[in-house]
Amino acid sequence: MKNLIKLTLVSASLAVAGIANAAETVVGGQVDEVCDLDVGSTSLDFGVNPQAGDSVNTNFSLTCNDGDGATLRVQSSEGGLESDDNEDLSIEYTADAVVGATTVSLTTTPGVGLNDEFEEESIPGSLALAAGLGGTLTVTLNDTPLFAGGYQDTISLNLTAN
Repeated sequence: MKNLIKLTLVSASLAVAGIANAAETVVGGQVDEVCDLDVGSTSLDFGVNPQAGDSVNTNFSLTCNDGDGATLRVQSSEGGLESDDNEDLSIEYTADAVVGATTVSLTTTPGVGLNDEFEEESIPGSLALAAGLGGTLTVTLNDTPLFAGGYQDTISLNLTAN
């Protein structure tokens, strides 16, 4: 009788296991990476007879939805305000790009400017960065140009996902 009861219990448990079925499906999606930067003004002018300490600025906006954040780079193509008449004569300036608590500060080399000088800082990933942040670029002259003529440089702001 004990063997019969054991056999019946084993058969009943196998019968229940044989009835149950399971199915799985994977649910997912993809979010495209967005890392954009827009500058308010594409031309900043110190005007006539600028002096050391004079500054110009523009606003910019940036968005990056990478969870690791982004790197903001400020780059000078000429390494200072380069003279139109004397190509290797550059006027030193400091360009500060400020986004929240992050500041990227580039001070160019006086005299003979070094092409493609840059500084960069990482901005931590956040909901605010993914939604979009505002910033300000301020360029301040550190020297006074002494020779007549025009001076110019191209400053690039670059945003790259980390």
